[in-house]
Amino acid sequence: MRDNNYEILVKNIEMLMQNKNMIPADLIRETGISQSQVSKALSRTQKTQFTFEQIWTIADYFKVSIDYLVGRKPTAAITEQSSNKEICKVLIQLIESDVVTYVDMNVEEDMYEEVIPPNDNSPYELKRGTNPYKMFYFSNYINPDVEGLDEVSLGELSLDFLISGNYNQKSNEINDFIDYFLKLYDLYKHNKLKREFFDQAISDRLDNLKK
Repeated sequence: MRDNNYEILVKNIEMLMQNKNMIPADLIRETGISQSQVSKALSRTQKTQFTFEQIWTIADYFKVSIDYLVGRKPTAAITEQSSNKEICKVLIQLIESDVVTYVDMNVEEDMYEEVIPPNDNSPYELKRGTNPYKMFYFSNYINPDVEGLDEVSLGELSLDFLISGNYNQKSNEINDFIDYFLKLYDLYKHNKLKREFFDQAISDRLDNLKK
């Protein structure tokens, strides 16, 4: 693998580890890859690289594609013309890779219910009711999986949280961007911001996000 491609691979693995609050010892335990191989492959100073089988194992553990690990962009983007199948596939990837979290919530809203038999005015009647929904969100805080960790690993985890806090910087940046986007989008929808200025502002903000 070329050096620049391998650098992308290592950066993406490190990012995935950081998102799950993992240290190299955790990656070794979860994937079965030897300690020497992981240490050398992540060090960037050694010529040792992960094999294709090991990259596959790492991708499978983090529930991402190999294309994602090596930085290849998807061939197609989700648009308003995308099918429900394509949209649901993206949602599956986000959920299984732990990029987003979800909770159940009930929302009170207006609903039209069919009237049987229909009355003279309308076959439907407006009522206030509660509907169940799934709420997706990017959690700012890490919920570590401590099951099976030995005392040393638990100590390292506690020390890390003590120093840097139980905090997910990646999600925080995403949430800040979404908040910024929605504020500008609301202005654009109400004709208070021209489309060209909206597009430029969002483009500039995207460029400032961490890769």
